[in-house]
Amino acid sequence: TVIFVTGFMSVLLGVNNISRQAILYPSRTLLSLYINMLLMLREHRNFSYEYS
Repeated sequence: TVIFVTGFMSVLLGVNNISRQAILYPSRTLLSLYINMLLMLREHRNFSYEYS
């Protein structure tokens, strides 16, 4: 039972670690993409304002 519990805990920890990375990394990349998109849109708007 002790081996089973420790194995279960290690599996849980591994899944938790993987899921945390899977949640963190895409959200971080999506956030950076979103920020870059906002900056690009702002620059594009300023550019179009200067042109018109």
